[in-house]
Amino acid sequence: MYIPILIVRLLGISLALLFLAVLIILINMIPKRVKRKNVLIGNSQKKGDRKIQEDSFSTFETDNGVIAILADGMGGLERGKIASDTTVKMFIEEFTKEYELYDVQKFLINSAYTANDKIVNIANGRKIGTTLIAAIIRDKKLYWISVGDSRIYLFRKGELIKLNEEHTYEKELNKLYEHGKISRNEIKGHPQKEFLTSYIGYEEFCELDYSKAPIQLSRGDKIILMSDGIYKSISEYEIKEILKKRHNPDKKCELITDKVEKKNISNQDNMTVVLVESK
Repeated sequence: MYIPILIVRLLGISLALLFLAVLIILINMIPKRVKRKNVLIGNSQKKGDRKIQEDSFSTFETDNGVIAILADGMGGLERGKIASDTTVKMFIEEFTKEYELYDVQKFLINSAYTANDKIVNIANGRKIGTTLIAAIIRDKKLYWISVGDSRIYLFRKGELIKLNEEHTYEKELNKLYEHGKISRNEIKGHPQKEFLTSYIGYEEFCELDYSKAPIQLSRGDKIILMSDGIYKSISEYEIKEILKKRHNPDKKCELITDKVEKKNISNQDNMTVVLVESK
């Protein structure tokens, strides 16, 4: 008497589970709405006259937005390539973790300090370092951070706007000039003016530049990240004229590095440029 009842109950459970499985399959078959990409991305990188390429860069898009990062391993220090590669990889790994990014600026600052600690540990007493530029575009807003002397620009309505400040000894020399202690010519000829006062891998790291508030982007705005091998070889005017051209981001970046190569500058540094255009 109890066996038929048990069989009925088991049959009912089996049918319920079967119905649930079919429902899940049907839900998965419904076309999912794909989040529309709201940026165009391009890049170009060349070695110049250096033996190795010490610049590293990457771009990546997730539900948290789009990240672009550039790191210039310092040629005057040992193993700059390891420092730049490690920094870029760490930022991308942190950005692609599956969690909601609530405070973008805090993420960038914390990641910079984490990267610095990692490079210091890798160095183990040796001198290893890299510059850093990282930008995140989320909900049409730009957040950025910089350490060292790589640059980030905003190109808007034909104007090229530099967003960050380089961390070099020249900044300290300019303060001396403002107090009347040295002349402009002394700054220009100072042998240490390009020495970095902050970089990723510096044990006393504390100086970084970042967006104090997000920048609202409009259609056609362009964010440009570049190593010093670009801006020390061609002028902002030359860069601006290329950005005005009706080309896709990759082509514009290629034109910028081609322009640098055509200068035939002796001992040309590594050159990297990354462009993110808002749609």
